[in-house]
Amino acid sequence: GNLSHIPYGTFTAALAPVAGIGLVLTIVLVALFHPREYWTRERLQSATLASHYHGWLVAKSTLVTAVMVVLFFLGQPVAKVAIVAGALLLLTRRVKAHKVYEEIDGPLLLMFAGLFVVVAGIEKSVLTPDELEQVRGGGWPLELLREKVDQFVVHYDVPESIDAYYQEAGRAGRDGLPSRAVMLAQKSDLGRLVRFNEQRAGDDLAIARERGWRAYHAIKAFIYGTDCRRRALLDHFSDRTAGAPLERCCDVCDMLDWLPDPETIPTRKPTRAKAAAAPAPDLSPADAPLFEALKTWRLGAAEGKPAFTVASNKTLTAIAAARPQSEETLLAISGVGPAFIEKYAPDVLAIVAEHQQQLAA
Repeated sequence: GNLSHIPYGTFTAALAPVAGIGLVLTIVLVALFHPREYWTRERLQSATLASHYHGWLVAKSTLVTAVMVVLFFLGQPVAKVAIVAGALLLLTRRVKAHKVYEEIDGPLLLMFAGLFVVVAGIEKSVLTPDELEQVRGGGWPLELLREKVDQFVVHYDVPESIDAYYQEAGRAGRDGLPSRAVMLAQKSDLGRLVRFNEQRAGDDLAIARERGWRAYHAIKAFIYGTDCRRRALLDHFSDRTAGAPLERCCDVCDMLDWLPDPETIPTRKPTRAKAAAAPAPDLSPADAPLFEALKTWRLGAAEGKPAFTVASNKTLTAIAAARPQSEETLLAISGVGPAFIEKYAPDVLAIVAEHQQQLAA
């Protein structure tokens, strides 16, 4: 009811009979399929646990909730009333703010933030005021409303490949009418894809792993690309025909006013200050060739994966500056761990030794 601006009381009155019928049907089905459990007079045995509650906090929360529901039925804006009620509970709290923030579920908060973006997008670009007025006036069939919503596809996270994205986003335009697709992407999604590919270990999954890395690089290029996304999709499938959008093309060609610029979104600083990482050592001119040789080796060792999964530039710089001669001295370098020693120590030490011989000559 919030999106269509239908009064809360009207919305509740319309759904109350449906909810009541559903509750009755649920009870009937439980009684039919579980008659022995339903009709028995025996009580379920449960352990008695000691409970503790804060009387003032319960009374305050109950009062605020009751006032909030009353305001809903009086036609006040649902979102504003909820925000004011939540702010009132926080302002009259006895618990310190940092304890409340520590309990916030970050991914859940991000999900709801994305949901608000999606709702705003549907309201502004799909369900226009004229169409909503037709719904309220009864002049718009429910089937048409469902058809309108079906033309809007949202990806909350990054798909595993361009092919998967194209197939899922294409469902919005299967009726041939103008449609919209939104993908909400963040760096952690790419990290998830990297972990998926890392789990494809073993010779029997070598082909699948290679295919996974190709898909990873393709979807990453699509997300961070600065050219037309429609053109990028067509090129991915080797389709050289010109794009012919029925309305808007993409966010690169036509930015929407309801989508914020990612660079302008404020980020919350961590509450606990982290120790500053030691800066990478400066390389001397004599060490620069060794650093370049290590970078070349890293590119091959990555086997198509992102180079940082083998070693960062900071780690390679430290290796080039320290010129370790043994696994013990190599392990002492920041960024080098036991796994690195097991996989790459022989190659790295050989490159360092070869560089030392060239300097001696």
